[in-house]
Amino acid sequence: MKNILKQFAPPIFLNFLRKLIAKNQSNQYSNSNFLAWWKKFKSNSKLDSDVIEMVDAFTKSAAFDGMSRYWNYLNKKNLEQLSEVGFGNFKQTISANYYTWINGISGTLGANLIKDAHLYTRAVPISEITKIHDYFDIEQSVLFNTMTCLLYSYIEKQYPELIGFCEESTIGNAPSIEIDGRQVSQDALNSAIEYASIVRGRGKHPSSVLEIGAGSGRDAEFFLRKEVGNKHVICDIVPALFISQKYLSEVFKDRKIFKFREFTSFAEVAREFNNCEIAFVMPHQLRLLPEKYFDTCLAIDCLHEMREDQISEYFSAGDRLADYFYFKAWNKTTVPFDGITLTKSKYRTPSNWQNIFLRDCYIPSEFFEAMYRCN
Repeated sequence: MKNILKQFAPPIFLNFLRKLIAKNQSNQYSNSNFLAWWKKFKSNSKLDSDVIEMVDAFTKSAAFDGMSRYWNYLNKKNLEQLSEVGFGNFKQTISANYYTWINGISGTLGANLIKDAHLYTRAVPISEITKIHDYFDIEQSVLFNTMTCLLYSYIEKQYPELIGFCEESTIGNAPSIEIDGRQVSQDALNSAIEYASIVRGRGKHPSSVLEIGAGSGRDAEFFLRKEVGNKHVICDIVPALFISQKYLSEVFKDRKIFKFREFTSFAEVAREFNNCEIAFVMPHQLRLLPEKYFDTCLAIDCLHEMREDQISEYFSAGDRLADYFYFKAWNKTTVPFDGITLTKSKYRTPSNWQNIFLRDCYIPSEFFEAMYRCN
């Protein structure tokens, strides 16, 4: 049918048809359609009551008004997975929608590692390479495990002081393999790379961190393991905020945690917030936090999923709240359903920021990372 249309239909008609289909797909994930879906879905789902309360709170906030259609699509997908499979398996289901490279060495993100594979000679038992994970098929598992081995060997060579902090927890059923007697995952290994970039950029480790779009909380976990006593505040939307809150609360049961709740002024929660080590907030609450409350703001693998006006808002928030801003994004990406293409030049940082570095990443090979000193 498509070929017949190409032969007989005028190009202007085909162009109109393509735009109409794209518009219909885009409207499918508009805020109004998401709300209609959510109202129906939540009453029949198997979701935890905390998730439902969080989504209800977020959809009533000003931040929801500015949501990209792509994030409505992702949130719908993540909520459906969370209801169907549950929290206990999120590291093989929902996390795969964030930064887990299921296609392993067959994808492009590890191109540099594969090119330099002869440099990374870590011996790993074949039983670990061929280990099949519960929610991956055998091909995905082998490709994934091979990439995990390369990542491990790379960090062992480049950042030997960090390899001991890359052990995976038992919570969430992570797709991990055993190397040197420890369970390791791509989450922890990638977080080690990001930690090293930030520490070397600043010249010291951050002691108070605001992380925007933390996903499952992998960086927060690594940072908090590496630097005991530090403060890490996660700002995210649901269901990601629910997952990171539940996960980190179970991993760090001995830490003081400020769980998400609505407040209208910082004074209402100041004592508890100031005394906690881990906290969880939504985007609309950032304006309530005191100026320069953090020394470092992170936005890893999230800005490239937003519209340019949303990116500018988070840069402004970082400018007000932190001394340094680090982010990591695709060199080029198109935001589905929103018709937006983002490249390095589209990330317009405030003019008063001092660039510390702006460079292509060795891992993942199609990303870049940047760090700025604010004000």
